[in-house]
Amino acid sequence: MPIVNALSERLSVEIRREGKVFRQDFRHGIPQSELFVTGISKETGTSVTFKPDPDIFGASFDKIQLMDRIAEFQENYPNLRVGEHSNPDWGVQTLTLSQYLKLPTSHL
Repeated sequence: MPIVNALSERLSVEIRREGKVFRQDFRHGIPQSELFVTGISKETGTSVTFKPDPDIFGASFDKIQLMDRIAEFQENYPNLRVGEHSNPDWGVQTLTLSQYLKLPTSHL
C-alpha cells in the first residue's frame, strides 16, 4: 500500500477491527490526520479508497481493462470487494477496494 499512497493525490484507509472503525487520510502520501475512530462495526477488514495523481498518470484509466484486471484478482481473493462510487468531496468517481475477513464467532 505505500506505493499506492505515494502515487495517489488522495487516499483514505478504513480498518474495521476490535468492534471499531478506524480511518486515516493522506494527500500525496502525507498523512492529513492521525488514525481516528469513526464508528463501530462487527465486521473485520480493510478498505482503501484512492484517487491516482493526475500529474503522474495523466490520462484516465481504461475502465473495461481495469474491471477485467479486478475480476482476475477476485478469482484469487473471493472476499475482495470493489466498489465504484461518486465521491463529492473528491469531485470524481472513486474505487474502493475492501477485504473482509470472516472470523469464527469464537474469535470475536
